[in-house]
Amino acid sequence: MKLVRYFLLSLFVIFLMIGCNSEKQISSEETFGSIKELTEFLPDERAIWTYKGTGNYYHQMVLEDIISSNQSINYKIKAEILSDQNNSDYDDYLTEIRYILSKRGWQQELKKSKLLDSKYKDMYLIKFPIEENNTWREKVLDFENKQRMITAEILAIDYEEDQKMITVKYSEENSDYYEIRKIKEKKGIVEFKQNVMINQESILLEYSLESFNNNEDSLKSEIEGFLVGYNNAWEDYYNNKELEILDYIQKDSVFESSILRFEKNDETEISFIDLSVESIQLDKSQYKVEVDESFNVKKNSRDSIQRNSRIYILISTDNGFRIIKIE
Repeated sequence: MKLVRYFLLSLFVIFLMIGCNSEKQISSEETFGSIKELTEFLPDERAIWTYKGTGNYYHQMVLEDIISSNQSINYKIKAEILSDQNNSDYDDYLTEIRYILSKRGWQQELKKSKLLDSKYKDMYLIKFPIEENNTWREKVLDFENKQRMITAEILAIDYEEDQKMITVKYSEENSDYYEIRKIKEKKGIVEFKQNVMINQESILLEYSLESFNNNEDSLKSEIEGFLVGYNNAWEDYYNNKELEILDYIQKDSVFESSILRFEKNDETEISFIDLSVESIQLDKSQYKVEVDESFNVKKNSRDSIQRNSRIYILISTDNGFRIIKIE
């Protein structure tokens, strides 16, 4: 009897050891990689993405900070919906996104908002190895706090403009819901699609990259060039009533009305000299631009230099920047 008990106990211990080993084998299936390989897909300094999507949808993301440690690199991003802000609190159109790069892969954490993006609070966008047909399964939490199982697969690795671009599909198990992202070197996500059910009908929502500025100097240079053009047009309008200035102003705005009502009441002539952009702030989908500018003013055959400090309020449109107000 003792021998039988000893035999059964031995079998139990063996089964336990096999179970432990199998668990270790499952966990060891995860492939670890180089964080540096992931950083190639994101900008390494302040950047601004503008996306255009289904209907008249627009949103913008600003890379505010990059925090590095021994184990990970954390990208802190502010996102804002630029379209359809009339029917809700402004805070509903703001959110924070975090990209966390580690040896496990590229993880996204998303705060809930009206942003057109993932239905999941956090998920891996890329896992190693970065090669076609690599698949992984992951338990995720959606914004209804329900656990979901998704299977992700790297569908393709292509090259566009000599830059690597990865296409990844994330499919929710036991559901028609899926997401597809295209991720490009140095630019991050350039295209996003999600298949959702609306009124029992399958609808594909999507957005793609409209513009990308990979540093603050680039945005500053773009705005500075626009404002130089505006001030040259203002000179022509002030002196000769030429209407090219309207190309720089948001149509049907209060500012457009005030410009069209303007009448000079003497023989003064002006000529634009130069300007410098001192600061740029993004506030409620508008750029608040602090500018120092100078004009030559000719009156009664005498010249004088006039220097002004102004704040221009700009918006970004399909046709470039437009002025909605000058303070």
